[in-house]
Amino acid sequence: MEITYYVTEKDLIIAKRFARKTSPLIKRINNITMFIIVLAPCIGFLLRGQFTVFGIVLMLIEISTMVLFVFGGLKIVYPLIDKYSIELLKKNNGVLGEHNIQLTEEEIIESTSINQSYVKWAAVERIDEDDNYIFITTIARETYNIPKRDFASTDSAKQFYSQARIYHDQPHLI
Repeated sequence: MEITYYVTEKDLIIAKRFARKTSPLIKRINNITMFIIVLAPCIGFLLRGQFTVFGIVLMLIEISTMVLFVFGGLKIVYPLIDKYSIELLKKNNGVLGEHNIQLTEEEIIESTSINQSYVKWAAVERIDEDDNYIFITTIARETYNIPKRDFASTDSAKQFYSQARIYHDQPHLI
């Protein structure tokens, strides 16, 4: 089974956002960061021994400010990260533009204008889909995001996804 599709900047941003939402590593890093940012003021006040009403009110204000900073900051930081990532990826020939993915029983073969890569099914962590994309994520955290818009029909996109699931779910030797 094979598909030729075109990767745009928007497709790359969607793939990065998908990775942020689904990657256990990124979720863990975000949770640790938020835990440290919110807990640091509490520990600081406890160590300084400011148990007065003013000290406790100040600590609560600082905690709420940090929580707002974290959630508000992520809305500012993530688009900047996306923009910077796109600028870096634009410099890599072959990332944007035409891609061809072929599914065989043994592996995924991806071809661009400048390279060809092979990924064994044993190295594929998971296969997901949403309304617009099929996502194939490898254990190396590389995600192939295949736009469904480039399939001949919705049925051919479903067939591609189903075939990828079948190949992925078969037992494979590394």
